[in-house]
Amino acid sequence: KFVSNGEKNSIGGSNRSAIYLDYTINFKNLNVKYATKDTLIVRDRGIKAEYFDVVN
Repeated sequence: KFVSNGEKNSIGGSNRSAIYLDYTINFKNLNVKYATKDTLIVRDRGIKAEYFDVVN
């Protein structure tokens, strides 16, 4: 779920948009089920290219 300005007084004291995740993974063959909730905060909306060099 995306919420514009959903996180009040967040990074740098500003209101930030957020993506709220709520999901479950069920491994039936292992009889294991994982459920989790997470929040991703959108700090900047500017899009720019980033390039990285491979270091050996």
